[in-house]
Amino acid sequence: MKLKAYSFYLVFTLSLLFFGARVWAQGADTKTATPALQNEKAPLPELAESEKKSEGPAKNPEPVAHPSVPEKSVLGVTSVNDQGSDEILEKEITSVPILYKEKTFFRLPYESEAEKKVALERAKSAGLALDKALSVDEPFSPDSRLVDVNQKNRKLIEVRVRGYKILELTDRDRAAAGFLTMEEYLDYSSREIINFVSQTADRLKIQKFALQFFLSVFFGLLGFVVFRRVIILFNQADRLIDSKKDRLRPLTFLSETLISGQTLGGLLASLLIVGRMLTYLVVILTTLAAIFGQFSFTRNLMGTFFAELLEGTFKVFQSLFESIPGLILAFSLLFILQLSLKVLQLYLKGVRSGRISWKFLQENRTLVVGFWGPVILIVFFLPLTVASVFGRFNTPLEIILIGAAIVVVLSQLPVLASLAAGSFIVWQGHIKLGEWLQVGQDRGEVTDINLYKVTLVPSKGGQIHIPMIRLLFQTYSESREVPQREFYFGLKRNLSLKETLNQLNQFFPKELNVQLSCRAMNAEEYFIRLKTTAHRPEEKLALFDVLSEAHNQNQIHLTETLREILH
Repeated sequence: MKLKAYSFYLVFTLSLLFFGARVWAQGADTKTATPALQNEKAPLPELAESEKKSEGPAKNPEPVAHPSVPEKSVLGVTSVNDQGSDEILEKEITSVPILYKEKTFFRLPYESEAEKKVALERAKSAGLALDKALSVDEPFSPDSRLVDVNQKNRKLIEVRVRGYKILELTDRDRAAAGFLTMEEYLDYSSREIINFVSQTADRLKIQKFALQFFLSVFFGLLGFVVFRRVIILFNQADRLIDSKKDRLRPLTFLSETLISGQTLGGLLASLLIVGRMLTYLVVILTTLAAIFGQFSFTRNLMGTFFAELLEGTFKVFQSLFESIPGLILAFSLLFILQLSLKVLQLYLKGVRSGRISWKFLQENRTLVVGFWGPVILIVFFLPLTVASVFGRFNTPLEIILIGAAIVVVLSQLPVLASLAAGSFIVWQGHIKLGEWLQVGQDRGEVTDINLYKVTLVPSKGGQIHIPMIRLLFQTYSESREVPQREFYFGLKRNLSLKETLNQLNQFFPKELNVQLSCRAMNAEEYFIRLKTTAHRPEEKLALFDVLSEAHNQNQIHLTETLREILH
């Protein structure tokens, strides 16, 4: 499929080349052949009074065919004889051609071999000037006409094409050409020059349009092929990153991961997306510039557009290059921030595990340091990072961030107050896990402590969440002693009392902290009292499960319903 597509592009491009060559050749043949000057024995026809030219600029007449002066020709010239009557004399005229792309633009006549060398130099200089005048994109001045043949004075004719000076015809040229007056020579030369330049300009327009059309289509096809190839390359790169992002090695420091492999893969994918968009934009803009730059009516617009675009791009890159030191500093600060957070976490982990011992930072205080430490580091490094990127602090981004931070702080004042109170209470170390705490009418075992609240589990079960700010303004009491629960049940007498109690103690796990004693007995059974600190529903269920399992296995024989007395 790809081979067929590229073959189509190749055939289409070759067809355009052939079409352009044909149009070029047709444009080169549009000039009408100029008939050679015949040997005439009659004088040139007189001009009408309205067509005679006075000194000053001459208007461009309509281009018409006019016989040119051959290198050697015979021209009839009117002369006055001795009797005072007109007679026609034959005069041989020689001339050298002024060439433009191997075509004769005009002929300069001469009368002697000495004048021939001067005419050759003038013809060469005029040919170069004409080639420049017709090849440049813009005329000499905006109001310049295509052809301007003016008689500057009685003995000088000036020829300009598109405002560029091409040639000066003198009275000697007029005499060598066999014309009686400069007005006749002006009429003859203007017709020849206007006819040639007009036809040549038409031919150049056809050639230029054919070339512009061909180049526009060629650049369009080239841009399309490049765009497709770029899409294929980026798709391949995307698949490559997607297949290997799970195998990328993370960036680590002190055995701690700074940037994970998945994060690196996501970063590479994001950079690939940015590069894809920029590449697409560059290919599209370059293709459009190459196409529209071929035509004069769009060249100015494209020039203005790309000038502004390049100016804006240059300013962006200039700002980027100027901000590179700040960006490097910003990345360095972010790296130091992340490294500081990792070091703080490692240190707190060492304090909690007992590997690091410091009297000031006890285990209960790691909760406070673990929360406020990262907050302080972020508040310290964030303004420095913003200032290093933008070069100063009073930037719009910073104003927005400060405003957002103020709004968040005002909306979270109760939470922040509770966090501050919790930090103070936890730092003092008065409340610990496993203790019994009573706040007002609420009493229970402390099962969870954070900077915002304390969670209590009462003896009846459930949970009570008490905000830390309440503990700051309300009296609370903590107790190291855990309230006990008592259970009574009857047990059939099979063994002595001591053996029976020892056997019962073996049934219960040590974490239930069970104390057994005999409350009363008779000839058939013992009345056993069971004390325990277990107060959670699951712990009570564990007690019942132990006694039930022992009874089912005939290790004991329960005779009375289990009763609970709460204290």
